[in-house]
Amino acid sequence: MTRDRKETPDPKARPENVDPLASKENPGLLASAAPRACKDPPGTPARKAHRAPRGTRANRGRPGDPGAPGADGAQGPKGDPGEPGADGAEGPQGPKGDQGDPGPQPPLGAAGAGADIALRSTDPTTTNARTPVAHAATHATGGGDPLTPAQIGALAVTARGTANGVASLGADARLPAAQAPAASPRNVWTPQALGFQAWSVDPAAVSNPTTTKAVVVGRTYMCGINITESTQVNRVVIMARGWAGSTAVPAARFFAGIYREDGTRAAWSGSTALSSVPAAGQITGSAPGMRNNHIGAVPIPLTATATLAPGRYWAAFLMSAGAATDMYYMHIQNEAPSNPGNFFLGATAFQRHWCIPSGQTTLPSTVDQSTGEVGLDPAIMALALV
Repeated sequence: MTRDRKETPDPKARPENVDPLASKENPGLLASAAPRACKDPPGTPARKAHRAPRGTRANRGRPGDPGAPGADGAQGPKGDPGEPGADGAEGPQGPKGDQGDPGPQPPLGAAGAGADIALRSTDPTTTNARTPVAHAATHATGGGDPLTPAQIGALAVTARGTANGVASLGADARLPAAQAPAASPRNVWTPQALGFQAWSVDPAAVSNPTTTKAVVVGRTYMCGINITESTQVNRVVIMARGWAGSTAVPAARFFAGIYREDGTRAAWSGSTALSSVPAAGQITGSAPGMRNNHIGAVPIPLTATATLAPGRYWAAFLMSAGAATDMYYMHIQNEAPSNPGNFFLGATAFQRHWCIPSGQTTLPSTVDQSTGEVGLDPAIMALALV
């Protein structure tokens, strides 16, 4: 493609309406309008020349039509390089190249030959048995390379006195009872075998009294119970020989509790006397002699589950209101000023069977066995978790 070129006017072309005889001083003067100069004869003194008057300027002529485009000129010199463009996206990874040749190997020598000498694999220092330098401190607690108890087949200190751990000795260098297994004989009747956590005495070992014994209203009966391991309980249970239940005897009211050996109360049935106590002997499977005569366990609920630490306790039972014949209890017959359960030795007495004889309308916060009555027919009680 050729570029259009503007046509250049020809300098030799004569403008329209311009006299070819016009002088340089008056190039636009028409020939017809320019006066001719007067010639004087030779030798005549020169006269002052007369300036001819300026003629009028002619109008500019119309530009000519553009000429045809000329041929392309020769290609110019190569320009300078432009600025580099932005980097393109990274291309995919190429295939893995061939492995290079092995580098130079250091010379071989014996142990200690120098920092630039490689040790032979057959050097005696790599094969013979040698006694290591003493470094036990590095494996101790706080050392640079401590060992754990498990790494050497030992138990951690934290395992002392814990489940699946080890027992610790007391100040007397003996095993504390709390860390010893429960002393449970084999193949014999225990409280746990019959649904209790502990009891004051095995009822089967008690002679059946020939006469019945009614619960004395206002009397708090105390029965000693020995706890050898941490034990949870939420019921105090008394063995009845005739209790038809609160539905049949609505006026009767009851309290029950547990006291520590120092006389403080550990748990109880609450400050309000219970008026809904089930009849005895009604557990499924009980024989007619128990069901019809209302003989068996009577559980009294506590306000909350109590966890008893090993030690000696008393279970307490009180009928605070009712008639003298409302309830009969299974008892250990006693005809002496002190019952057979109070047989002990040591610096301090622990009476297994005693009572606060009368006048009780609730259970006290503390009790004192030294002021109690021991010439009674003891009750049979137990503790349970149901």
